[in-house]
Amino acid sequence: MNQRFAYQPSWVAFCIFWGSIITGVSLAIIIQEEMLTLSWPAILLLIVTLVSAIIQKRRYRLELTATELIFHRFFPSNDLHIKWSDIANFEISGHQIFFDTTQYGRFAIVSFRKIAAISTALTAQKVKQVEEEAHV
Repeated sequence: MNQRFAYQPSWVAFCIFWGSIITGVSLAIIIQEEMLTLSWPAILLLIVTLVSAIIQKRRYRLELTATELIFHRFFPSNDLHIKWSDIANFEISGHQIFFDTTQYGRFAIVSFRKIAAISTALTAQKVKQVEEEAHV
């Protein structure tokens, strides 16, 4: 049974993603306010911004299958497929999950929802969870 969770690749990507949405919507509002009539460029910009945001939110999924962990990206050709045997451990720190893998090294993802469910699903696949290191 596959489990799917929403995620963002990093804090920087999270800030860029939401910043782009805010910028696109704001620019569409500014263009519309400067026009005397209905502005088709403003409406087009708003539609493109919202559609790309929806697509990205739907595409960025962490999928746990019986054989591997899949990090779905905006473009399907960029999806990361990591076998369970290639994941040494994971660590949860706030809203970040750090993975130590043999193929990609250490990397982090950000998730604001269901951190406990992700942790439970990973430990069910026999991935070792390490405790958060004390930051001095």
